[in-house]
Amino acid sequence: MVCMHLTVEDLSRIRFVGSLGLDLEARFAELRYADTRPDEFADWRMKVRRKLRHAGTSGTPGTGFLRRAPGAAPHTDTRRFSSVAVVPFWGRIRNHLEQEREARGRAVLSGGVESLLNELHPSISWHAPLLHVDDQQEEQRADPLGEGLVIAPSLFAPGPMVLDAETGGQDAPVLVYNVSPTTDTAAGLWQQQEEDRTAALSDLLGHTRANVLESLRSPVSISEISRRLDLSHPSVSRHGCPAQIRDGRGRTPGQPDPAPPDTSRRGGTRPQGLTGPGNGRDGRTLHGLTVPAGPSPPGPPPRGCVGCPR
Repeated sequence: MVCMHLTVEDLSRIRFVGSLGLDLEARFAELRYADTRPDEFADWRMKVRRKLRHAGTSGTPGTGFLRRAPGAAPHTDTRRFSSVAVVPFWGRIRNHLEQEREARGRAVLSGGVESLLNELHPSISWHAPLLHVDDQQEEQRADPLGEGLVIAPSLFAPGPMVLDAETGGQDAPVLVYNVSPTTDTAAGLWQQQEEDRTAALSDLLGHTRANVLESLRSPVSISEISRRLDLSHPSVSRHGCPAQIRDGRGRTPGQPDPAPPDTSRRGGTRPQGLTGPGNGRDGRTLHGLTVPAGPSPPGPPPRGCVGCPR
């Protein structure tokens, strides 16, 4: 049990992040992989076990997160495990966690911080000014001392836990809570077809561009993609799909301004979308104006010409 005393200053500095990054999520995945109880991760374990066997790695991870010093580089076996257990699914995992973060942000607006803290997880409770996190460990204190609190969802974390700022890679203590996927969500996360498509897309376009395109599965702004992937705005625009990413004026980045309307004809702007006889089926269209097919009838001769009928 971790007990945290949150001051008014700490509460004012609470913020959410979508995830703690690929490395930490992979370290959580080691723990989840070692837990063989039947759950929504059973299909994922089976896929990972098959790939590890194919790669000639028979060892079972699960203690690297606890033994490794904060900030230490992943062990070779850990990197290999991450490459088959997390990286192929990372685009969908990140989007899933981002949706969780956005949902919690809306919850703060509607119910306030107190309601949010009490609804994060059954093992997390808030009784001002104390936040209790049942992490199945001996009781300890972890007061932020005015630094605030970073709250991060995790797919693979075995349960809620509190990480110090250095381990969490943040500027304040981190409260991690696990987001257990539903059966349908898990099926979408682990499906083989999507995994193969993502891997093929990365091989074809590169990891960065594949990640940008993966983020376009739902409507999202350039700023949001830039924040999620830690990329600059020009980089997102360069790698993104022009048909999906648009600026505030509804145009793709770099698209020239539309040409001004043609006002060369009398009456101002040329009419658009007008249809003549035949509703366009037997006529010809000129700038949206449909006229009958065939030669145009001659107009009246100018006044004062020789041979004009009187």
